[in-house]
Amino acid sequence: MRDYPIDWTNGTITPVPGWPDDIVWRTSLGTDELPGNIALPLNNQWQPLPALTPSDQLRALRCTPDTPIELARSELTGQLLIKSKASAPAPVTVDFIIAPGQTYFSPLKPGECLTLQEGLCSQRLADLLAKQIFCSETSSCKAYEQLRGIDEVINVPQRLMALMDWLATFSDSKNVTGQDEQLLLNMLREKQGVCRHKATIFQVLCHYWGIPARQVRNVSHRFVEISPDGGHTWRQYQLGGGGRSTADITEPDWGGLSSTRVH
Repeated sequence: MRDYPIDWTNGTITPVPGWPDDIVWRTSLGTDELPGNIALPLNNQWQPLPALTPSDQLRALRCTPDTPIELARSELTGQLLIKSKASAPAPVTVDFIIAPGQTYFSPLKPGECLTLQEGLCSQRLADLLAKQIFCSETSSCKAYEQLRGIDEVINVPQRLMALMDWLATFSDSKNVTGQDEQLLLNMLREKQGVCRHKATIFQVLCHYWGIPARQVRNVSHRFVEISPDGGHTWRQYQLGGGGRSTADITEPDWGGLSSTRVH
């Protein structure tokens, strides 16, 4: 597998509709809205705003101090982007309100449309999986037999749910050894791994089946997004974790933003 970051600078950027006339600051939140706050040294280069989903809607925004800005969206990643019209960087606090795309959090259901694509999995990896796992004459390993049963599920959304359930039975009690393909096969055989391993396995099998998939990661967790329509929209697949991570989080000053929900 290739491991490279998905960068919004490699794709098309389009202006955010409604800015600046319709996206004005307010101090109340709708039932589907969440606040955001970030300090940025704004200049005439695009920078991403924090996001929850690839299809967050921007509902309100303000800059402190008041700064002439431009807003756009990356068509490749869905990220909201911001820049000022000045060349020299200046510290700006950006408060904003977003409405996350709600379908993103729901895995595909049986009957939902999903378009498969060819060529997502390298031939070398496809041959490895076909020979070592999905050929019943190669191995009688119980874990591989379970994967063959998942592979036989005709309805693809159901197959993905079955794969999620299978990965939920993984443990992180053993130190699995090996490199490259052998490490992958050993993790599958032993059913061992934490979130980053399960995310890689899920993505590998999605690509083997022709499903566009990508990993999302931060310092403490990793999960997978799959696209049912060739990259236009994405769905989140949380595969559980393993191990422990702690972090100190400070609540931002929301500047008088009301916590009262309005309809």
